[in-house]
Amino acid sequence: LEKSLALSKAALKNSIGLDGNVEVDTTENTQTYEFMDVNLEESIHKALLNRPEFSKIDFGITAKNHEIKATRADNRPKIVIDSAFDVNVDNKNYMEPDPVDFRLSVIADIPIFDGLQTRARVNQKQHELLQLKQKQRQLKNGVRLQVIDAVLSVIEAEKNVNASNEAAKAASENQSL
Repeated sequence: LEKSLALSKAALKNSIGLDGNVEVDTTENTQTYEFMDVNLEESIHKALLNRPEFSKIDFGITAKNHEIKATRADNRPKIVIDSAFDVNVDNKNYMEPDPVDFRLSVIADIPIFDGLQTRARVNQKQHELLQLKQKQRQLKNGVRLQVIDAVLSVIEAEKNVNASNEAAKAASENQSL
């Protein structure tokens, strides 16, 4: 029973994302235990905050949103301004000034029709974003189920310990008779 209780508490700590070295208040006496006060909603909330998988998926969702914005920008007009300044140095003739060349170019790129390629790429990125959000929902549901299972295991282990304590007391009383 002690092993069952220890495993249940370890599973709960793991599913919540707490360090395995965090001690739970128990006494060494096998007859009495100081049980964990477990709040299911609080445990689920902590698990959703502490699991590293969620930060990875959140980062992926943010990156995918930026990809969508960049892909949409491919079909928007663009203006490019380019300049160059050149000095040609001629070492043979020191008497004449060096020729100076300055260039400025303005380029306007106005997409008229791209065969709906940009729209198709945006739709593809939005589909990938929806897949990431679905994966996030599935992960949240999985973590919730893990926490519920761990909490129920702790409660069951506590009941088993209490039942064993009652049985030990009854056996002790019967032996003394």
